[in-house]
Amino acid sequence: MRAAALLAMVCLVLLLSGVAHAQPRPSPPGPPATGPGSVDYPHAGVTVSGTSGIPGGFVLYEPADPAPASAPVVVYLHGAQGVDTRDLSDAQLRHLARRGNVVVYAEEGTLDVAGYRDAARRAIGSALDELARPGHVRPDGGVGFVGHSIGGLVALSLAASPGDLPRPSVVVAHDPAGLDYAAFTGIDASRTTLAGLDPATRLLVIEAATTAGTSNGAADAIWRNAPTPRAQRNWLRVPSDDRGTPPLVSDHSGSLAGDVFLGGGSPLDAIDWWGYWRPTDAALAEGFGQTSDRSVFCSDARPECDRVRDMGSWNDGTPVARIANAGDLGG
Repeated sequence: MRAAALLAMVCLVLLLSGVAHAQPRPSPPGPPATGPGSVDYPHAGVTVSGTSGIPGGFVLYEPADPAPASAPVVVYLHGAQGVDTRDLSDAQLRHLARRGNVVVYAEEGTLDVAGYRDAARRAIGSALDELARPGHVRPDGGVGFVGHSIGGLVALSLAASPGDLPRPSVVVAHDPAGLDYAAFTGIDASRTTLAGLDPATRLLVIEAATTAGTSNGAADAIWRNAPTPRAQRNWLRVPSDDRGTPPLVSDHSGSLAGDVFLGGGSPLDAIDWWGYWRPTDAALAEGFGQTSDRSVFCSDARPECDRVRDMGSWNDGTPVARIANAGDLGG
């Protein structure tokens, strides 16, 4: 009798354990409801024109439905690629356009990374010439650069030495990288390279958790070497968080809707919306002179900067691991 009771108890424990394990894990947050990073768009559509895949080529993403008479220009510079990977940035480019920007996807090329800077310069110049023709949204004078990986270093290099290009009022680098190959590419984040940055240019560096501390990552070097005043720059590190399903993974492809190394199309998630889109939108808006009650350049390790660190909450109410800013990182 005791054996039967013991067996029944063991079965009950195993059953309850199985029920506990069957409880669903929390889901990650969707995009912010309003403001930077949200899908509360003033423009319902996007007009896309141009050709990528050819060094010096460009693709324009213009806000539509309704089309504004004029808008700021945001230049997007991709990272190293073996083939044309514009599709991985397409969701982000459309987001920026529907927020009210004319977006220039500047084609730097594929395997000739050493030629990226010159190709990007040609692409931007050609795109601006095209925008001056009838049938396009007219640039309003505001210019911002956004670059991923080595594209972030190219963006900074062009901002520091613009030549005939307009000097941007804001530069955003998404997980900037490429220092391991600087001897080959000639593209780095040295004090000499960044010395030409206009002190009035705002600078936002967003770093992936898995890139932090690696020799190829450039976030720390940019922070140390850029002449930008502290009040007009920030360094953010986007965390990973595996509390729920699917987990949030902050890696080098975190700002792309797909994995640049593995192919395929991973869906947008909170890493995109909260980690990259939200601070990028806010930085561009401030760079274009729009007022904000949550400056993304709040870089101190104090509660006043918590809104910059926010990554939303899992659906059980638990906040996602928060973004670290420059003050948290010792910058």
